Amino acid sequence: MRHSTPSKDENLWEYRVVLVEAICEEEAREKAEILGKDYETTYEALKGDFVTWKFIQVDSVSEIEDEGLKDGSELFSRFMSDSTVKSLLTPFDD
Repeated sequence: MRHSTPSKDENLWEYRVVLVEAICEEEAREKAEILGKDYETTYEALKGDFVTWKFIQVDSVSEIEDEGLKDGSELFSRFMSDSTVKSLLTPFDD
């Protein structure tokens, strides 16, 4: 999802991980795209700017191989470089 505000020079992005139940990868991707589009919205922020959240794409689809979800089931992980971690840990300017 991309967040855009006309008064800002740079967009804010959200990387969202969602769980969908599907019988195949194609169905999972289609469901994820529908969910992403359902999250699109535009609203007026407190300072009067209009904020738009726009769905861009489904990045990836991964099967959860656990036999049933339970406490401690891993849903998502990725390996990152030091520079990526540093970027992720840097707070946004308000």
